[in-house]
Amino acid sequence: MVEKKKTLVSYRYFFAASALFLASVAIVFFLQQSEVRFCRDVFTRLMKGDYSVARYIRWEEFQAMHRDVGKTYNALFSEQQKKRYQRSFIEGFSLGLKRAGVRLKLFGKWRLYSQDEEKVVVAAEVLRYNKILLFTVKRDDPRSLVGMQWQEDS
Repeated sequence: MVEKKKTLVSYRYFFAASALFLASVAIVFFLQQSEVRFCRDVFTRLMKGDYSVARYIRWEEFQAMHRDVGKTYNALFSEQQKKRYQRSFIEGFSLGLKRAGVRLKLFGKWRLYSQDEEKVVVAAEVLRYNKILLFTVKRDDPRSLVGMQWQEDS
Protein backbone atom coordinates (compact mmCIF):
# COMPACT_ATOMS: atom_id res chain seq x y z
CA MET A 1 0.00 0.00 0.00
CA VAL A 2 2.83 2.38 0.89
CA GLU A 3 4.57 1.54 -2.40
CA LYS A 4 1.38 2.32 -4.34
CA LYS A 5 1.07 5.75 -2.62
CA LYS A 6 4.72 6.56 -3.45
CA THR A 7 4.06 5.68 -7.09
CA LEU A 8 0.97 7.89 -7.22
CA VAL A 9 2.86 10.78 -5.62
CA SER A 10 5.70 10.29 -8.13
CA TYR A 11 3.24 10.40 -11.02
CA ARG A 12 1.63 13.56 -9.65
CA TYR A 13 5.02 15.28 -9.42
CA PHE A 14 5.91 14.07 -12.89
CA PHE A 15 2.65 15.37 -14.39
CA ALA A 16 2.91 18.67 -12.52
CA ALA A 17 6.49 19.18 -13.70
CA SER A 18 5.53 18.21 -17.25
CA ALA A 19 2.60 20.62 -17.26
CA LEU A 20 4.80 23.42 -15.93
CA PHE A 21 7.44 22.73 -18.58
CA LEU A 22 4.86 22.66 -21.40
CA ALA A 23 3.29 25.90 -20.15
CA SER A 24 6.73 27.57 -20.13
CA VAL A 25 7.45 26.40 -23.68
CA ALA A 26 4.03 27.63 -24.83
CA ILE A 27 4.61 31.07 -23.29
CA VAL A 28 8.05 31.43 -24.90
CA PHE A 29 6.64 30.28 -28.26
CA PHE A 30 3.73 32.73 -27.99
CA LEU A 31 6.05 35.65 -27.18
CA GLN A 32 8.29 34.78 -30.14
CA GLN A 33 5.32 34.51 -32.47
CA SER A 34 4.07 37.86 -31.18
CA GLU A 35 7.29 39.53 -32.36
CA VAL A 36 7.07 37.76 -35.72
CA ARG A 37 3.43 38.88 -36.15
CA PHE A 38 4.40 42.45 -35.24
CA CYS A 39 7.11 42.56 -37.92
CA ARG A 40 4.93 40.95 -40.53
CA ASP A 41 2.12 43.40 -39.80
CA VAL A 42 4.42 46.45 -39.94
CA PHE A 43 6.01 45.24 -43.17
CA THR A 44 2.62 44.49 -44.76
CA ARG A 45 1.39 47.97 -43.88
CA LEU A 46 4.59 49.54 -45.22
CA MET A 47 4.14 47.62 -48.47
CA LYS A 48 0.57 48.91 -48.75
CA GLY A 49 1.65 52.48 -48.05
CA ASP A 50 -0.50 52.64 -44.90
CA TYR A 51 0.63 55.82 -43.16
CA SER A 52 -0.77 54.67 -39.78
CA VAL A 53 2.22 52.30 -39.53
CA ALA A 54 4.44 55.33 -38.81
CA ARG A 55 3.68 55.07 -35.09
CA TYR A 56 5.37 51.65 -34.95
CA ILE A 57 8.68 52.90 -36.32
CA ARG A 58 11.25 54.58 -34.08
CA TRP A 59 12.22 57.22 -36.65
CA GLU A 60 15.04 58.71 -34.58
CA GLU A 61 16.98 55.42 -34.77
CA PHE A 62 15.59 53.81 -37.91
CA GLN A 63 18.02 52.06 -40.28
CA ALA A 64 16.49 50.86 -43.55
CA MET A 65 18.26 48.99 -46.33
CA HIS A 66 21.69 50.15 -45.13
CA ARG A 67 20.61 53.79 -44.96
CA ASP A 68 20.55 55.84 -41.77
CA VAL A 69 16.99 57.11 -41.99
CA GLY A 70 17.20 58.31 -38.40
CA LYS A 71 20.08 60.68 -39.17
CA THR A 72 18.08 62.39 -41.91
CA TYR A 73 14.99 62.44 -39.71
CA ASN A 74 16.85 63.97 -36.76
CA ALA A 75 18.25 66.74 -38.97
CA LEU A 76 14.73 68.05 -39.67
CA PHE A 77 13.67 70.99 -37.53
CA SER A 78 9.90 71.08 -37.30
CA GLU A 79 7.33 68.43 -36.49
CA GLN A 80 5.62 69.25 -39.78
CA GLN A 81 8.82 68.42 -41.70
CA LYS A 82 9.18 65.19 -39.76
CA LYS A 83 5.58 64.14 -40.51
CA ARG A 84 6.10 64.89 -44.21
CA TYR A 85 9.33 62.87 -44.15
CA GLN A 86 7.53 59.90 -42.57
CA ARG A 87 4.75 60.06 -45.16
CA SER A 88 7.27 60.41 -47.98
CA PHE A 89 9.32 57.46 -46.75
CA ILE A 90 6.27 55.20 -46.43
CA GLU A 91 4.87 56.20 -49.83
CA GLY A 92 8.28 55.85 -51.48
CA PHE A 93 8.92 52.47 -49.89
CA SER A 94 5.56 51.16 -51.01
CA LEU A 95 5.84 52.56 -54.52
CA GLY A 96 9.39 51.24 -54.93
CA LEU A 97 8.36 47.72 -53.98
CA LYS A 98 5.31 47.82 -56.26
CA ARG A 99 7.39 49.02 -59.21
CA ALA A 100 9.92 46.24 -58.57
CA GLY A 101 7.10 43.68 -58.59
CA VAL A 102 7.62 42.71 -54.96
CA ARG A 103 4.60 41.08 -53.34
CA LEU A 104 4.08 39.89 -49.79
CA LYS A 105 3.68 36.30 -50.98
CA LEU A 106 7.38 36.33 -51.96
CA PHE A 107 8.25 36.42 -48.25
CA GLY A 108 8.12 33.20 -46.28
CA LYS A 109 9.60 31.35 -43.33
CA TRP A 110 9.00 34.26 -40.95
CA ARG A 111 10.83 33.42 -37.74
CA LEU A 112 12.72 34.68 -34.74
CA TYR A 113 16.34 35.13 -35.82
CA SER A 114 18.00 36.38 -32.61
CA GLN A 115 17.19 38.21 -29.41
CA ASP A 116 18.65 39.83 -26.34
CA GLU A 117 17.24 41.91 -23.48
CA GLU A 118 16.89 45.07 -25.58
CA LYS A 119 15.96 43.88 -29.05
CA VAL A 120 14.61 41.08 -31.19
CA VAL A 121 15.59 40.31 -34.77
CA VAL A 122 12.99 38.65 -36.98
CA ALA A 123 13.87 37.11 -40.34
CA ALA A 124 11.75 36.66 -43.45
CA GLU A 125 13.14 34.76 -46.41
CA VAL A 126 12.56 36.07 -49.89
CA LEU A 127 11.64 32.88 -51.62
CA ARG A 128 13.48 32.10 -54.88
CA TYR A 129 16.00 34.95 -54.39
CA ASN A 130 18.25 33.52 -51.67
CA LYS A 131 17.90 36.64 -49.52
CA ILE A 132 16.74 37.30 -46.00
CA LEU A 133 15.14 40.49 -44.76
CA LEU A 134 15.96 41.17 -41.11
CA PHE A 135 13.73 43.31 -38.90
CA THR A 136 15.13 44.72 -35.67
CA VAL A 137 12.57 45.52 -32.98
CA LYS A 138 13.26 47.36 -29.72
CA ARG A 139 11.51 45.69 -26.81
CA ASP A 140 10.68 48.96 -25.08
CA ASP A 141 7.12 49.85 -24.28
CA PRO A 142 5.80 50.33 -26.85
CA ARG A 143 7.90 48.08 -29.03
CA SER A 144 9.04 49.64 -32.27
CA LEU A 145 10.84 48.84 -35.49
CA VAL A 146 14.37 50.27 -35.57
CA GLY A 147 15.91 48.37 -38.47
CA MET A 148 15.17 46.62 -41.73
CA GLN A 149 18.18 45.22 -43.59
CA TRP A 150 18.96 42.67 -46.31
CA GLN A 151 21.25 39.77 -45.55
CA GLU A 152 22.49 37.25 -48.06
CA ASP A 153 21.33 33.75 -47.20
CA SER A 154 24.24 31.39 -46.66
